[in-house]
Amino acid sequence: MPQVLNRDRDSAVKLPELPIKVFSDSQSTTSLCRGDLLLNFLVISLCVLSACQNKSSQRICEPSTQDGCLPSQHCSVDEQGTPLCLDRPNQYKLSGDYCSSSRECEPETGCINHQGYTRCMSFCSSENIELGHTQCQDRFGLASQCELTLLSRSEIGLCSQPCSLNDLSEMGTKCFTEDHCAVPLGEKYAQCIMSGQIEAKQHCNLDQNCVEPLSCVRNGSTARCQVLSSSSQDCDIGEVTRLLSGARDPFNGKAYSSCWRDVTLQSISLNGQHYRLSFELIPEPQSLELCSSLSNSVLAESLSFFDDQNVHLKTDLLSEIKSLLVEAQLNVSGFWIPLSNSDFASCQRLDLTSEGLEPTPCDLALPTLCAYELDIF
Repeated sequence: MPQVLNRDRDSAVKLPELPIKVFSDSQSTTSLCRGDLLLNFLVISLCVLSACQNKSSQRICEPSTQDGCLPSQHCSVDEQGTPLCLDRPNQYKLSGDYCSSSRECEPETGCINHQGYTRCMSFCSSENIELGHTQCQDRFGLASQCELTLLSRSEIGLCSQPCSLNDLSEMGTKCFTEDHCAVPLGEKYAQCIMSGQIEAKQHCNLDQNCVEPLSCVRNGSTARCQVLSSSSQDCDIGEVTRLLSGARDPFNGKAYSSCWRDVTLQSISLNGQHYRLSFELIPEPQSLELCSSLSNSVLAESLSFFDDQNVHLKTDLLSEIKSLLVEAQLNVSGFWIPLSNSDFASCQRLDLTSEGLEPTPCDLALPTLCAYELDIF
């Protein structure tokens, strides 16, 4: 199936197009009748060579305007993304529905691979931006844009079909059965995606989908299935609000946000290490396992921000942590910094008052600061 190109994000990505071989039966017959075998061989060789060097830019018809087909037909694309005329089906699948061939889709659409699934998608003009946006908005509402193209045919545009996380009954596309409205990982607005099996607060990635109505949301070194909203959210105790970078609700222009129980710190990155704070209150023996699940990388063996030369980094880190603890509504005396060589018979916490390590009973429940070296994604 033809692939989708996001013109904003993937404008530099191109795939080679398939060559088209063109032969004329009448010319071949005439050459053979003349009996000039050498000339015939040269003619055929030149035809084949020319076909291999030319890229396929021919269009039997124009998908965005539907020009070039009989009244009983519509212009769509084949599996290679080449435009062709198809008979208008009596029964068809709607734009956004899953498909295996363009012959199944409603007029003015084609069966396109988008986000890993083949769906019927509506064509629009990518060469005339104003016309393209008008075409999409007439079909799917003011939030729809002509911002996608076929990966191998950038002149063939496709309409986006955003949906509303807040109220599907009044705005945006209504999702089909087995889909739900979510913001795909790395995308900039909510769309209908296939519902998966991953529950709230569990790890997810580009190849996995969350249960309805959750989205796979990234924060620093990890991504989890989260409840997203463009409205203000009241997070539970032990959680903080984080905005989804680069994504906004196309209907009201507001940024999406979600509630997190563990977040990446923004103020410090030391010698290639970053830090992530979990608000889950646990005893020290569980902190190593927690950090492994959050960061999937090597734990900090030493805390170099305790060195005199890095005291300003320690100040910045503690300032951000204190602010986060207030936002999470946690009143605690300090937090664990688990080290792989920790002696659980005698534990130490980083005290928020003295800002130094303090002897602490190992069964005390505190937040945990984890170190990691690289983002997972």
